[in-house]
Amino acid sequence: MQLAALKHRTESEDSFVIDPTHVRVRFHSVKNDVEKVIVHYCDNYLPLTEAQTIVMDKIGEGQVEDHWGATLTAPYHRLKYSFEVIGRDGTSVVYGDRAISSDVESALMEDGSYFKVPYCHDIDMAKTPEWVRHTVWYQIFPERFVLMGINPMILRVPSLGILVIIRVARTFMVATCKGY
Repeated sequence: MQLAALKHRTESEDSFVIDPTHVRVRFHSVKNDVEKVIVHYCDNYLPLTEAQTIVMDKIGEGQVEDHWGATLTAPYHRLKYSFEVIGRDGTSVVYGDRAISSDVESALMEDGSYFKVPYCHDIDMAKTPEWVRHTVWYQIFPERFVLMGINPMILRVPSLGILVIIRVARTFMVATCKGY
């Protein structure tokens, strides 16, 4: 297993609060290198002997990476978690906050091996406004159309339900909204 390619970043797109009691975590590995990823997690103030586990789902594949994801439950609005990674070659490691350890049993009982979400604050939750759910965004690159030097303007085409914003920075943003 290629240990240098194992990747997770806290407080980023790899770890985010969905609601006060759920945190979504993602993990990345080299393509077809990992058999299974298990997340060990519990409340920050509970002993590690009470940690729960969940097997991560393989949520995507890139050209060089596999992407894994799971939703963790945080009943007390805080959480700590660590990853047990099992390779296709049979090796098993713990990917934690401070290191990658091949001594799985010992690492899972060490508090320093766990990433921490101190509290699921309302401000940290991903909130999408309702109007965005019915919007389709397009980005058109004007150098393809040789439209340099035009002034910024807004163009509305109600019959098509299209709003076009032309910017000086050579970028078009096009959005379609219901009832704009």
